Amino acid sequence: MTPDKSILGRAPFFRYCIALIIGIAISNLFRSFPVYLTVGLIISLALFSLFVWKTDIKQHQNRVVGVVMTILFLGIGIASKTIYNNQLFSSYMPVEGIYSGTIMEKSPSTKGRCKYEVKLSEVVDIDKVTALKETILLFISDSTLNNRLIPGTQITFESKLFEITSLNNPGEFNYQQYLKNRGIRYQCYLRNGLLTDSHLKANIKTYALNVRSSLLEAFHRFGIKGDEFAVLAALTLGEKDFLTSGLKKSYAVSGAMHVLSVSGLHVGIIYMFLAYLLKPLKRNRKMRIISFSILFSFLWIYAFITGLSPSVLRSCAMFSFVLVGDNIGRKTNIYNTLASSAFFLLMINPGFLYDIGFQLSYLALLSIVYFQPKIKGLYQPKNKHIEKLWDLLAVAVAAQIGTFPLSVFYFHQFPVYFFLSNYVVIPLSGFLLYGTFLFYFVTWIPFVAKFFGFILSGCTRLLNFCIKFIEELPGSLISDLWISETSLIILIIAILVIVLYMENRKKMHFYITLIPIFLLMLNFSFEQIKTNRQNVAVFYNSYNEPLMSIIVGKNHYYYSPSDTLSHFSEQLLSNSTGVFKTKKALNISSLNEYPNGINRFKNHLLIKNISIEIDEQELEYDPKSNKSDIIWFQKNNVVKLKNNENIYAFHCIDGKQCPISNQQTSDGIKIKDNGALFLRY
Repeated sequence: MTPDKSILGRAPFFRYCIALIIGIAISNLFRSFPVYLTVGLIISLALFSLFVWKTDIKQHQNRVVGVVMTILFLGIGIASKTIYNNQLFSSYMPVEGIYSGTIMEKSPSTKGRCKYEVKLSEVVDIDKVTALKETILLFISDSTLNNRLIPGTQITFESKLFEITSLNNPGEFNYQQYLKNRGIRYQCYLRNGLLTDSHLKANIKTYALNVRSSLLEAFHRFGIKGDEFAVLAALTLGEKDFLTSGLKKSYAVSGAMHVLSVSGLHVGIIYMFLAYLLKPLKRNRKMRIISFSILFSFLWIYAFITGLSPSVLRSCAMFSFVLVGDNIGRKTNIYNTLASSAFFLLMINPGFLYDIGFQLSYLALLSIVYFQPKIKGLYQPKNKHIEKLWDLLAVAVAAQIGTFPLSVFYFHQFPVYFFLSNYVVIPLSGFLLYGTFLFYFVTWIPFVAKFFGFILSGCTRLLNFCIKFIEELPGSLISDLWISETSLIILIIAILVIVLYMENRKKMHFYITLIPIFLLMLNFSFEQIKTNRQNVAVFYNSYNEPLMSIIVGKNHYYYSPSDTLSHFSEQLLSNSTGVFKTKKALNISSLNEYPNGINRFKNHLLIKNISIEIDEQELEYDPKSNKSDIIWFQKNNVVKLKNNENIYAFHCIDGKQCPISNQQTSDGIKIKDNGALFLRY
């Protein structure tokens, strides 16, 4: 039997990891997938596999084992996510009472209050004590004794919990779902009534966060402040809460945002440097064990001092598998290594699969491993300096190939000069990482530490200057790139079939690569037809100012009583322009002539048979009033709608959608809970 030279053949565990991921996705899709059904599915499919090859099981032994193992990992994925979902939240959760818990994480003060993640242990509700396993967000005013609240502090407080909600406007980040994936669904605001326990309930996570806080304080002590402190804290210790929106924008536009999140790049720099220093120890078996112990320990010490964040954990897990494979004397397959680390993390927390950082990190690594050698082979420079520059370019381009579809889908932009930022970021980030370790070794000698602090601050300032320079280059960012989920799936399939063709070089596989191109063109045509026919009125869920959009085909008009829009309202309009694929939004009040189908009469906008009252003088809802078909108020977010003699009224109270009139719904009306109202006419 000839050996299988394909990627899946050389790395069987990679295939099993894909099955695990599919299982997790299936379980998440159906939310609660019965475990007994999973076991039955596994047994049934395994028996079916054996039946198919029962004629000559010895001949197909490897194939049978492979299929059975794939089915097994599929079932493990379904079962693990189901169990994880069931254990994520408490079955009974009183939303008012006296709560006790432990502070797990602390964020810097903004707008006069600090944010904490608190793991609740119990609640006293109507003289009944209930054990809890719930994590909440707790906001405490700076006037409270929050300076003593560090991770590990046990607290007791009386409050009412509010469910975390998203505004659910078109194209907006779903903050509620993001926190739910992290196991958080409630928040509360506390101004007084907080009791603290002097005894710290420390675990490895809270202890790591407190050590990181001490290390960050050392930066301040020796003169590293401002933007330099914010970037250095993020780059070396993974603390991103001090970054300003301007800094984040500069790094995102220049394509260097990944350097501000401690991940595979940072761990890889440390790993390669230490591996190079310890290379002489690999000459005999005993010294090899010492080398392994030093490297393994240093990796996880670094993970510890960066607060054990998910991005560092996955990177350290991956390099730990590389290290183990390298030291057991066997030639390891990098795809198997990546799959093993992903499997290890997903078994600990299946929710990692829905973390954007997890997705981008593994796609970037897989893409670099596969495409970088092929890109590098396109050109063989004779000068060693040019060769190093070419290597960096090959890595940057390879990473972009794999992450491009997801980056556009999530962030709607593409940094044009990403390759330039790599030439700056990689060498400077390496220098800053090594320099920071030396800085901490000499903190007991104040004047030496101050000198190192001066050097680190200067290098970070240089890094920020270079990033800002790249950001300000002409055409540095292609923005407003919006693709649908269908387009995302087709793009990913296109990359996979290109890999299939590059692996086999068969004419049939070349023709297969044309299928995704055809599907993309077909999907684009359907989306264009849908766009040209759309007629939508959107009432935004905004706490800043009343805002609505009227979308007719590719034309986008908006109305607001304010002469100048806030940045938030401008972002809402920009998002809708991307979601509905329209031209730039125009203020309908500034038009001399209204478009077809839209008219204005006194304080009403008339859209076909729908009337929208835009009298901003009205601030309260009067149930007896029936003077317009849609009443839209700023204060209490009322929309009253009359269409074909039926009246529907919706009122947003405490973040919940509450019908206050006719409870029927009408065709063409789509309302999201606590979100924007979409009226399709």
